[in-house]
Amino acid sequence: MFSFSRLFGSSENQVSAQEAYDLLQTKGKKALILDVRTEGEYHGGMGHIGGSKLIPLQQLPQRLSKISKYKKQQILVICASGARSASAVRLLQQSGFENARNISGGMTAWLRADLPLK
Repeated sequence: MFSFSRLFGSSENQVSAQEAYDLLQTKGKKALILDVRTEGEYHGGMGHIGGSKLIPLQQLPQRLSKISKYKKQQILVICASGARSASAVRLLQQSGFENARNISGGMTAWLRADLPLK
């Protein structure tokens, strides 16, 4: 049986594109934007969020040490549509990154909300 929460994670593990942007604009709040798309997607037509860190989902298990300093901070994870980032959030949470959140709808939602890109 299809389960939305199994595919995209529970609602408390998600934020909208606008909520993510607002959080990034909050003074004093430190958050990492982790982009789990491929390098081609990151540099391609959709663009990417300024200041985001690219670690493709396929490489994330081997590269967790690259983001270990963010273990206690907010991590906002994005991909093209929200599916890969939901998988990344599950992996991060299982690895002790308790504040990892999926940006629901991914870059598609970010673009639809007309939020800034680099």
